[in-house]
Amino acid sequence: MLRPVAAALLLCAALLAALPAIIGDRPWGEAFSASLGPRPAAWCGWEMRRITGRLDPALNRALAWLRFPRAAPAPGRIVVWNWGRGRGHVGRIVRVTGRCTALVYSGNDGGRARTREHNICNAVAIVRV
Repeated sequence: MLRPVAAALLLCAALLAALPAIIGDRPWGEAFSASLGPRPAAWCGWEMRRITGRLDPALNRALAWLRFPRAAPAPGRIVVWNWGRGRGHVGRIVRVTGRCTALVYSGNDGGRARTREHNICNAVAIVRV
């Protein structure tokens, strides 16, 4: 029984050692994608471009996602918030959890990419990409 466990641990250790080669060993502040360019300081739009495969650099700005057709809240839809003065936030709905709440994945949420519950009733739009 010990041999399979030891083998699994060795495999995990080898994979962890190889991770920098697989995902790149750039710190978050230097995140870069050959097709997307360098990640800007406000990077929620850049992260949505990365996960949706959209190459248009104008979509780095969260409010630029408003150009897509409106849709009802559902997993995979993009939700856009407007904070005023040209600032906003954008994320992807993972799961609708209530009438006004959804589990949303977004970049630059507290300085990192994460999934957490958001109020979607105060969003300016939910769009289909």
